[in-house]
Amino acid sequence: MKSNFILFVLYIISVSGWSQKPFYSLQDCYDLLEMNYPLAAQKGLLQQQLEVQKAVMKSQQLPSLELAAQATYQSDVTHVPVPNLGIEPLSKDQYRSTLTMKQLIYAGGRIGANLSLESVKAIAKEREIEVQLYQMKWEVNRLYFSILLAQEQRELLVVRGKQLEEKRIEVGSGVQNGMLILSSQQVLDAEIILLKQQLITVEQWEKTMYKSLSLLIGKELELGALLNRPSFTTPMVYKDRPEVNLFASRKETLVLQEEIIKKDLLPSVSAFATGGYGNPALNMLENSFQPFYVVGMQLQWNILDWNASKKKRESLQLSRELITTEEAVFNLTMQRALSEQSIELEKLKQLIEADLALVELRKEVVISAASQMQNGVITTSAYLVDLNKLYESENQLSMHKLQFLLVQANYSLTKGI
Repeated sequence: MKSNFILFVLYIISVSGWSQKPFYSLQDCYDLLEMNYPLAAQKGLLQQQLEVQKAVMKSQQLPSLELAAQATYQSDVTHVPVPNLGIEPLSKDQYRSTLTMKQLIYAGGRIGANLSLESVKAIAKEREIEVQLYQMKWEVNRLYFSILLAQEQRELLVVRGKQLEEKRIEVGSGVQNGMLILSSQQVLDAEIILLKQQLITVEQWEKTMYKSLSLLIGKELELGALLNRPSFTTPMVYKDRPEVNLFASRKETLVLQEEIIKKDLLPSVSAFATGGYGNPALNMLENSFQPFYVVGMQLQWNILDWNASKKKRESLQLSRELITTEEAVFNLTMQRALSEQSIELEKLKQLIEADLALVELRKEVVISAASQMQNGVITTSAYLVDLNKLYESENQLSMHKLQFLLVQANYSLTKGI
C-alpha cells in the first residue's frame, strides 16, 4: 500500500513537471511572427500616417487666412495731366497690408475621392507587409520541423546508446568468463564514443534551430520546449493568400485614380473676403492711408488640358493590364507549386510504407544477430553492422515522416491558411 502511494506521488510530480514545460504549435509560431517581427510594427505606423494625411486633406474644406504686407518705392506714379484740378499726385512710396479669408464651396468631389484613394493606398501597403510576413512563414516551417527532426534523431541515438550499453555489459561478462576476446568489448566501446559524438552534433544543431526560430518569432524558446506535430487538410485549391488581397487593392487604387482624373475636369468654386489698410487704398486718386475690403466669388475651371486626362487614363489602363499579367503569373506559379507538392506527398507516402516494412525486417535481423554474437557465431563488428543498418532505417523513417509533415505545411501555406 505504501509503495503504491509513493508511485502515485511520483506520477503526480512527473505529470506536473511535464505540464510546466512550454508548449507551442506551428500556428502559435505563425502568430508570434506576425506580432513580433519588425515588419509588423509598420502596420501601426501606416495607420498613423494615414490619419495625418486625412487631416491635411480635410483641412482644405476649412477657411484659410492669408496675411500679406507690402512696401514699395517706384520711379513714377499715375497723375492727371490736367492743371489746376487740385488733385494731389500719389506718393512714390506706397504701403499696403491685407488679410484674406478663402472658403472652398465646391471642388467637384476631389477631396472625398482623394481621401478614399489614400485609404486604399494604406490598405495596399499593409497588404504588401502581409505578403512579406507570409513569405517568412516558410522559414518558420523549415526551422520548426528541423527542431522536430533533431529531437527525433536525438531520441533514436539515446535508444541506440542504451542498446549498446546493454550489449557492452553482456560482452564484458563474456570477456571476463573467457568466452569472448577483449577486442569484442573494445569495438562496442568505440561505437559508444562515436554515438556520443553524434549526439553532441545533433544537440548542438537542435540548439541552433531553437535559437534561430526564437529570433524569427520574437520570443525566446527554451531548449526542449514542446513542439507538436500538426495535422493538415490538403484540398487542391488555394485561398486567402495575401497576394490575392494585394492584387485587389492595387486594382481598386487604379479605379479611384481614374475617378480623380474625371473630377479634376470639373470646376471649383470658392468665396473670399479681403480686408486691408494702405496708401493708396482702392481709390487710387486719394493720397492717404485708408481701410478697404473686397468680397467675391471665384470660379476655376481648366477647360483645355491638351488631352492630358486622356493620356493619364491610358496610363492607368496599362497599369491595370500589368497587374492582370502579374496575377496570372502568380496563379500559374501557385498551381504549379501545388501540383509539385502533391506529387511529393504521394512519393513520401510510398517511401514511409517501405520504411516501415524495412524497419521491421531490420529489427528481426538485429535480434538474430544479437543471439549469434552471444553464442560466438558472429563478431561484435558484424552485429554492429546490422544494428547500424537498423538505426539508419529508423532514422530514414523518422526523416520521411517529418518531410511529409513539412511538405504538408508548405502545401498549406501555398494554398492559403
